[in-house]
Amino acid sequence: MKNKIAIIGAGSGISQAVAHRFGQEGYEVVLIARNAARLQERVAELQAAGIVATSAVADSSQPDQLKQALTGLDGLRVVHYNAAALRSADVLAETAESLLQDFAVNVVGLLTAVQAALPQLEAQRGSVLITGGGLAKHPHPAYASLALGKAAQANLANSLAQAVQPKGVYVGVLQINAQVSESDAVHNPTAIAQRFWAMHTGRTQGEVEL
Repeated sequence: MKNKIAIIGAGSGISQAVAHRFGQEGYEVVLIARNAARLQERVAELQAAGIVATSAVADSSQPDQLKQALTGLDGLRVVHYNAAALRSADVLAETAESLLQDFAVNVVGLLTAVQAALPQLEAQRGSVLITGGGLAKHPHPAYASLALGKAAQANLANSLAQAVQPKGVYVGVLQINAQVSESDAVHNPTAIAQRFWAMHTGRTQGEVEL
């Protein structure tokens, strides 16, 4: 039975690079996101590279959908939480409804994912890898909701790490403190994916800054 990595919030940047990196190590990749057509394109790209990949359609803000996507994945060893509500808005124009909707994606989905995947992760002594962001510590008034979400996400990750460490499960947050770009020598998707692989294999405790 192959090791599996489930990538939640699967997109074209960091998460696809993570899929390739873990796939190169023999992991079977399960991509999870809302858009079925885009998921199929990304699965096809991985398969063309010789990586075993499948997908599941789920909205990370909907607990039932996320639980269904994650429950019963035999061999699940890694969950990569990459989902984020990326929305620009003046903080003085924010609404309670928008903040709550974003919080469901940025934070609640992470908790749901860990709860759903924990039996498999515990059996595999696996890892939860989280894409953090510099806004957690350096907020911006145009991205207040995302900044709140990333700060709360890091706080939740700390609590989760303490709760699951006795079960042999690792939780790590990679705080990316710059804009991700293919042309950046450090903050490009391939380099970030390598850092996630190193976190999983080295089980570096706490937040890792990049």
